[in-house]
Amino acid sequence: MIIFKDRVTGDELFTDASCPKLNEDGTMYTFSTKYITVKEGEDIKLAGANPSAEEAQEETEAVTKTDFDFVLSNRLQNIPLGSKKDLQLFIKGFFKNMKTCMQEAGDEEEKVKCFENSAKGFVKDMLENWKDYSFFQGETMDEKGMCIIVKWNDDGTSGTAYAFRDGLKEEKY
Repeated sequence: MIIFKDRVTGDELFTDASCPKLNEDGTMYTFSTKYITVKEGEDIKLAGANPSAEEAQEETEAVTKTDFDFVLSNRLQNIPLGSKKDLQLFIKGFFKNMKTCMQEAGDEEEKVKCFENSAKGFVKDMLENWKDYSFFQGETMDEKGMCIIVKWNDDGTSGTAYAFRDGLKEEKY
């Protein structure tokens, strides 16, 4: 199993179970994701248990969480961006941090430029259709951390996730 972690914070973001694929220029992983509901707190019944007739049966309400499958699996946090201006400010800071991280890691200037060019094209589409996107970060919610971007599909129950390769580190288990 390969776990893709945030290069800066070490937060787990997704695994190879999501079947990520690199885009044509090798700068971004993409994978399909579904919107799911997970039940928590369901009453657990042990096999062979014989509850007393005198004791009232405890009723518990199942708590549910609904989000994208990889978000729930990796305890990611939603980044609420209420307006296009909020998105522009967030993206500007995010890509500045990514570039700094790459330079500090000793990445070649050519690789940094390739990342910037890929990011510019992606951001252009994202700003034009910003309401079709959701944004997620790891548990720490560190502003310098990696952001997973999900573009919703027309069905409203699935999407395509995007993660910039240079913001990730891969660990095999």
